[in-house]
Amino acid sequence: MSMVKIQQRGFTVIELMIATATFSVVLIVVLSALLAIGRLYYKGTTEARVQEVTRGALDRVTRSVQFSGVPIESGTLSSTNPAYSLASYYCFGGVWYVYSPGKQLRLDAVTDPSVESSYGIHVQRTSDCSSSSEPTDLNAAEELLGQDMHLVHFNILEDSGLVEASMRVAFGGDAATSGDLSEIFGYNSAIDNGNGYTDPAEIERCATNVSGSEFCAVSTLSSLVYRKVQ
Repeated sequence: MSMVKIQQRGFTVIELMIATATFSVVLIVVLSALLAIGRLYYKGTTEARVQEVTRGALDRVTRSVQFSGVPIESGTLSSTNPAYSLASYYCFGGVWYVYSPGKQLRLDAVTDPSVESSYGIHVQRTSDCSSSSEPTDLNAAEELLGQDMHLVHFNILEDSGLVEASMRVAFGGDAATSGDLSEIFGYNSAIDNGNGYTDPAEIERCATNVSGSEFCAVSTLSSLVYRKVQ
């Protein structure tokens, strides 16, 4: 009776190394794809949110203008105003739009007033648009922007009953830790006026080569309306 000897051959070290390397490459490709999908998702969500907020704020302004029937006043609030010292504003029909351009909105706490503000666009109603009726209570105002957003540009122009309102809102950066918003936004330092803003069309844009750029978005909208009340 003969015995059949069965030899069991295992993997060599080279074969194991090749298999490990192949598996590692596949894993890296899959993880990279998942991270890219995640970045696209957050980018789309951020852009949609900023566009929604900008559209809502602009619609609020244009509706107020359409039915106000009074001249649009603009300027700077008094330096003695306890809540909005030297803040910019538009006012018509006793509705005040007080805004802080170029500063990141912090609804919780402002740590650096040079780059942060407790309001982006505040809306308050008083008896009229005279200096004696300036809004002075932050808690009585309605905020049109969202946390960590900042107003880049806000303008209202009127010509023979035709009103053009334009607004540019940005989201991104961390003014509390970086000292400015250039961490996410790509600024052109050659035309920087010291505050990070000169021409919004040239300066405000999301950088694409920095970590966290998927959480950056800029929305620019404008609207033309005719006054329905003259």
